[in-house]
Amino acid sequence: MSSRLRKESRVFCEHCNEYLSRSAFWKHRKRYYDVHNERWTTKGEAERMGQEEKRAKHDHDTRVTMDGDFIWPSDSSGDEELEVVYGEGANIDYEECFGDDQDFLSAVNGNLEGSKCDEDLSFCTDSSESSSECGSSGSCEDEDSEDWHEDVDDLLEDMAGDEPLPEPTHHQSSVQKLTTLIQWLIYFLLFWQASTKLSDNGLEWLLQFLFQFLHTTGVTFNCEYLRQLALMLPSSLYLLRKFVNLKRDNFVKFAVCPKCAALYQLENCTRVVGGKIVPNLCSNKPFKKGRRGQCEELLAKKVILGSGKVYFYPFKVYCFNSIIDQVENLLKRPGVPEMCEQWRERTVEENILADVYDGQIWKDFLKYKGKDYLNAPRNLAFAINVDWFQPFKRRNDRSVGVIYLVLLNLPREERFKWENIVAGIVPEMSKEPKSLNPFLEPIVDEFKAFWKGVKLTTSQSKIPLTYCGAILLASADLPAVRKLCGFKGHSAHRGCSKCFRYFPRNFGEKSDYSGFDRELWPPRQNESHRLHAEMMRKASTQKRHDDLAREYGVYYSCLLKLEYFDAVRFTAIDPMHNLFLGSAKHVFKLWIKKDLLNKKQLKILEQKIHSFDVGTGKGRLPHRIASNYGGYTASQWKNWTLIYFLYCLRDLLPESHLRCWQTFVLACQYICCPILSKTDIVKADLLFVKFGKKIEQLYGKKFVTPNMHLHCHLKECVIDCGPVHAFWCFSFERFNGILGSMQVNGRSVEVQLMRKLLAGRFVWDVSFPADFQDNFMPFFNKEGNSCGENFSLKTATQLFNSACCWHLKDFRWSDLTLVSLPSTYKHFVLDSHELNLLHDCYKTLYPNKHVKFASNVARKYSNIRLGTEKFGSKMDCRNLRSARIMASWTAEDGSINISAPSRPGVVICYVSHSVKLNGEFYEHVLAVVWWYKSDCNQDQSLDGIRRGRRK
Repeated sequence: MSSRLRKESRVFCEHCNEYLSRSAFWKHRKRYYDVHNERWTTKGEAERMGQEEKRAKHDHDTRVTMDGDFIWPSDSSGDEELEVVYGEGANIDYEECFGDDQDFLSAVNGNLEGSKCDEDLSFCTDSSESSSECGSSGSCEDEDSEDWHEDVDDLLEDMAGDEPLPEPTHHQSSVQKLTTLIQWLIYFLLFWQASTKLSDNGLEWLLQFLFQFLHTTGVTFNCEYLRQLALMLPSSLYLLRKFVNLKRDNFVKFAVCPKCAALYQLENCTRVVGGKIVPNLCSNKPFKKGRRGQCEELLAKKVILGSGKVYFYPFKVYCFNSIIDQVENLLKRPGVPEMCEQWRERTVEENILADVYDGQIWKDFLKYKGKDYLNAPRNLAFAINVDWFQPFKRRNDRSVGVIYLVLLNLPREERFKWENIVAGIVPEMSKEPKSLNPFLEPIVDEFKAFWKGVKLTTSQSKIPLTYCGAILLASADLPAVRKLCGFKGHSAHRGCSKCFRYFPRNFGEKSDYSGFDRELWPPRQNESHRLHAEMMRKASTQKRHDDLAREYGVYYSCLLKLEYFDAVRFTAIDPMHNLFLGSAKHVFKLWIKKDLLNKKQLKILEQKIHSFDVGTGKGRLPHRIASNYGGYTASQWKNWTLIYFLYCLRDLLPESHLRCWQTFVLACQYICCPILSKTDIVKADLLFVKFGKKIEQLYGKKFVTPNMHLHCHLKECVIDCGPVHAFWCFSFERFNGILGSMQVNGRSVEVQLMRKLLAGRFVWDVSFPADFQDNFMPFFNKEGNSCGENFSLKTATQLFNSACCWHLKDFRWSDLTLVSLPSTYKHFVLDSHELNLLHDCYKTLYPNKHVKFASNVARKYSNIRLGTEKFGSKMDCRNLRSARIMASWTAEDGSINISAPSRPGVVICYVSHSVKLNGEFYEHVLAVVWWYKSDCNQDQSLDGIRRGRRK
């Protein structure tokens, strides 16, 4: 556009001393020009203006000049502004500049009469008004512009409102998109490797094939994107880890003395002597006096490479990952900090124990020494476990230790998930170390700081918040938990961690654990235990140390450095090892040894086991029990005790022995309930005492085991720690299986296991790219399914607690949040008998409400899904095993009696039905059940007499 055309389209404003668009000029003239005096109102000497900022694309954008003057938006076509600024007092020849624009000249001279406003200068849309009326009123406005009457300050305040403008969409280049896709691929490969226990060689083989496949495909079809994708794809594990910044050795390594298990920093394992590097010797001296001096075991071995270079490697390595760092990574995951506070919303009756939060230890630590601990937010509690496992399936000569930590604040559904476990790897030794103190020292040091409070970044806040942590529970098998908490083994004279009872023993014989008069069992106290342990720590000779250990049955544990740690109460008796791997296995061996079960009877027993059809979720026992019982797992012994015994041993054992074993089984059924009442705990405790006495009468004192003595202390553990499901070691045994299934070679097993453990944690803790999440995130949720989308931890816990609900009226039976029904169903009509049964059912559920049926038509389903678990029925032959239930609902005569003992039944079908309660309609899902009736000959067997009743 020429200079003259630009001038013709713009007008000079004497107030601003610059050219403006026509609409902006008239707005300024309206505000700053005095028509009567025919002069402009100026603000004094104005500063020279620089070049104006580029005009915004939108017509309604506004701008503010350097001197604070507010410039109205122009309705021009976006031409550049004239870069000429006139100074104050300049003589301007308007006729020379705008001689062709008579309208403008008339306006400048204040004489608008008879002037003609063009379309851009027309401020009134009414064609009947004359130009002179517009000029005299001074109220003309542009047809397309907005008239903002606010002051400048108010206007700017409105523009800076609470809601900012949305961020502009970032358009990624093709290279950026390919990089994001490569990230998703690498994250999935790492997640896949951790989930399927794929070896590093297998993953690298796959990377090389993917690279070659993509490159060849790109060249063959001349696709540039595939060639770029192949070039960006890491072709080795080293490049893959570099791409995602995965640090393999992001943990601390300690050199371990092979003889005494003392820990050393890696840099302290060698020294320079005469210009040569030589390995150091262990300088640990356990006692100040005595013949036993320093250990003097070599800490490192010399390795000469093929190139001639000499390196030193420690014989044993302890892999320790910072507890505080692992907890922080856990809290950074979305939703975890909120889950840690869910326990505060629980409502449990006073005499009910549903989780660890109902135990006395948790209640005692709500306040510690008068100050809020667990009552205060962001205070955590942990359980510790130590165990050893075999890293190779076909070798039993190597054993690796592992230390687990479980965050008790998490709900039970999340607490024992593998991705939420904190772990450290103890190296394999020629034999298990006598003391765990060297491996516990780094953990204790961190928990001493954790007790006082540390700053952690979580998913709730980017600002570090103060968190506190404490170990409130120790659970492991008997030898491990004794080493962990500082007690002598079960073969000692003071071989119990709960009482101070003396177990006599002659030379070459086992200790005598008989006698179940608990009034003669003085309980251990924390104060006396700490005193005796401190005496052990200060013992100056080996003899003094051994004499004190023999007298008091204790060792020193560095966990006692934690001021709050009560070794007596915090040491739990694991029911898995105590009941199932202990007494159940021992008594079965005793029957075979005493010839109470001969080969012929074992054959009959195998046939009964084979014919016994258990419900869903219960593993079957091996058929050949005579040869396989020695290799039963803890879960199989548990199923044998709680499920198979009542049916399979009938008519095989003598009556007295059967009744003795029945006492133990009933006690286990009481104590192993997920939700316990204090009455159940007392019943189980009395039955365990009765069982111990019967074993002593039937088999003799020498067949009474330390596990049978510890049965009588399970009551104390449950009261302190909550139900056995909160602290038994089934989950820790599963963790051992996960570590044992990882592919490792025979060199530095503990280092390889820790690397694979951290690689799996890396995928759980990583922040996934924001792009393509809808496409790829479902593949990272192994447990995800459509039926569990509405499954929440809080409602699942409530549903779990309702399984033992004593007050049916307190439960919302019409809440179908966790109930998923299949899409296929059948309509059917309820007859009069079925309506009467259904009415009795509703009156039992709602005793204080008026029940009225709106229709006798209902829907029939073959299966349902409750939370994430599927239940079948006789209508669904594929899920027939999941149709068997145990419930307290009906009495022997078929009438509804919720206080009756649990009775087995088979679900026939599921019914969806609507009922009117106090004038409002509610939908319910009920099960049609055939209840089994007790055999008149023996109440333990099941007789297939059909009892149709609604549940």
